[in-house]
Amino acid sequence: MVRSIWRYSHLSLAVASSLFVVLAAVTGLLLSIEPVSDQLKPYKAANFNAISLAETLGVMHQSYDEIISFTVDENDFLIASVITDGGQILEGYFNPITGEFLGEKKEKSPFFQMITSLHRSLFLKGIGRFFVGLTSFLLSLITITGLFLLVKRQGGWKRFFSKIVYENFAQFYHVYLGRISLLPIFIVSLTGVYLSMVRFELIPQEKIQHVYPKEDPAEIPKMALADLEVFKRLKLSDVKSVEFPFSEDRMDYYTVDLHHRSLLIDQYDGTIISEQPIPISSVLASISLQLHTGKGNTWWALSLGMSCVALLFFVYSGFSMSLKRKKNSKVQNNIDPDKAKYILLVGSEMGTTKAFASAFQQALINANQSVYLAFMNEFQRFEAAEQFIVFTSTYGQGEAPQSAHKFLHILSQHELPESCTFSVVGFGSYAYENYCKYAFDVHQAFLDRRLKPLLDVYTIHDKSQESFEQWVATWQQLMNLRLTLSTKDLCRTPAKLTEFEIQKKWPPSGGLEDTFLLRIKSRKSLSFHSGDLFAIHPLNDHRERLYSIGRVESGIQLSVKHHFNGMGSGYLYKLKKGEILKGRIIANPAFRFPKSAREVVMIANGTGIAPFLGMLYENKPKCKVHLYLGLKEKKSFQLYADQLNEVLKTKQLFRLVTVFSREAQNGYVQHKIAQDEKFIADILKEKGVLMICGSLNMYMGVLQCLETICQNQGLHPVNYYIEKKQIKSDCY
Repeated sequence: MVRSIWRYSHLSLAVASSLFVVLAAVTGLLLSIEPVSDQLKPYKAANFNAISLAETLGVMHQSYDEIISFTVDENDFLIASVITDGGQILEGYFNPITGEFLGEKKEKSPFFQMITSLHRSLFLKGIGRFFVGLTSFLLSLITITGLFLLVKRQGGWKRFFSKIVYENFAQFYHVYLGRISLLPIFIVSLTGVYLSMVRFELIPQEKIQHVYPKEDPAEIPKMALADLEVFKRLKLSDVKSVEFPFSEDRMDYYTVDLHHRSLLIDQYDGTIISEQPIPISSVLASISLQLHTGKGNTWWALSLGMSCVALLFFVYSGFSMSLKRKKNSKVQNNIDPDKAKYILLVGSEMGTTKAFASAFQQALINANQSVYLAFMNEFQRFEAAEQFIVFTSTYGQGEAPQSAHKFLHILSQHELPESCTFSVVGFGSYAYENYCKYAFDVHQAFLDRRLKPLLDVYTIHDKSQESFEQWVATWQQLMNLRLTLSTKDLCRTPAKLTEFEIQKKWPPSGGLEDTFLLRIKSRKSLSFHSGDLFAIHPLNDHRERLYSIGRVESGIQLSVKHHFNGMGSGYLYKLKKGEILKGRIIANPAFRFPKSAREVVMIANGTGIAPFLGMLYENKPKCKVHLYLGLKEKKSFQLYADQLNEVLKTKQLFRLVTVFSREAQNGYVQHKIAQDEKFIADILKEKGVLMICGSLNMYMGVLQCLETICQNQGLHPVNYYIEKKQIKSDCY
């Protein structure tokens, strides 16, 4: 609900101000050229910050008969008006070291005058300035609402600069440019508001009130201007302007305005008669003008120009995403909802998940099945429903997507027939810590309503068509249906892949597992962690295979089960040392070795041990780690024996517990967990961490076992420890 408010506010503000924002961005982009070109003019002296005011005034006084005005602009150019010995008036730029006249100060070009007028007032004078000020205010609100939406989308403030999951061009660059231009846009909008308030005198501008002496000072010899001590102390870079005495009368003084204070100085001996701070309103107005225009700073002016380009893109991408969202907010059905046997429910943020649901809907229709598709927020009592099939993505920190944020509440308000079954398919990305969390929440909500699951939660990473087809194959087999799935709208080209060299290969040890190890290394420097994923495209098409990785000796280690006719495992199995493999690393921050836990329990079966081997080698602080490893037979253990014995010897692994399901003991890893109930409970009580990696069936068995342990030992439910990141999993 909160996210909806931010989104509707963001969109409403953008729609209301889009025309003015486009005008402001285009004119602002053109005006950003001016301060850059000003900085390129040859009027700034070398070592400007080291020049004293006394040096410059001294040389100017010697070179010219009279100095009328003296200012230093935002570019650190000395601008003065002087009278030469011949009575000629020179106005323009001067060299502060030699006093040489460098050139006349040229008026702003007619083009920039026109653009400035359009930018400030839209050629409408006072009323135009009001609309421009209002646009700046709306833009600042758009920036704030955009910031909160961005934080929500990325999964929290800590993950603000984490990897952006690519869904489409408009979405990706809307987020990417939003992150890098957010601060400049907010600054330029806020300063625009402040300058407008100053223009309309909503912020009173105080005047400097110097205190003059009440008595005439005594007559003393007049010191040379260059010898006045106060001018020697002042750097030219601190000066904004100098106002000279009108006469030789000692009651006439120098007025020197600095950036933050104003000085009244005796022209005879350099005594500071009065020192007053520049009013804060004037300081803020000056700072706002510089920040808003970029004058005096080339890099900031370029940043403002790029921010204007970003604003124009935001208008395009924002409306593009809104139109796409609106387009995907419609569903097509050819049946009354109360007559449908299968109810497909969709929870989608940008419409991608809906495409998968629509493909499945069409497959059921082609198989002469009665099916109704609806968004999760439109849930109602479906009179003829026999099965609910949910396709949902997850937003941010495990929240519901836009079209499903009301679902859990609506579901709780309806009575559901206990004869109904359900299936939940979760779409997400391993780049997010709370991968597919909302799908698990929906699954639990149906369980709480006493409905029976046809399948466990099935998760799909990065819109994988291959994974979706696997789920459809499993579902239709259970339902004894034959579906023809059209996936032409789901196909995606492979992501950009990196070359990896095969460094070492351990063949299967024989027996039932038929598992082998691969050690590969990229030809270029890559950042990755044990627990991340390695993706390959065996047929160089959209079909992707993912493998959990361990970081060992700066390389990537994979543990792969060789399946007969397996597309991914067969491809990897044929590779030999020295050959090149193309793939990509997918960050999986939700499954990393905890840095602060004092004790960790690792639970794995089969190839799920791969990330744990890497984590154990990286266990430099020698955190107390216990590994429960479930395999089919003792012969399978030989593949990992050398590495496990090594980390046991170095104490990087404290205890190893092995379970062989096909041996005489005939048990699974969850059975060993149940036997160590008190130990596992103590780990959770003392804020230790349990990490689970392997098959989904093993994961569900371990979770049931942990739920029993929690009940027996008087602990919180398992979900409590999952939310607290004390139970982490990466199962498939």
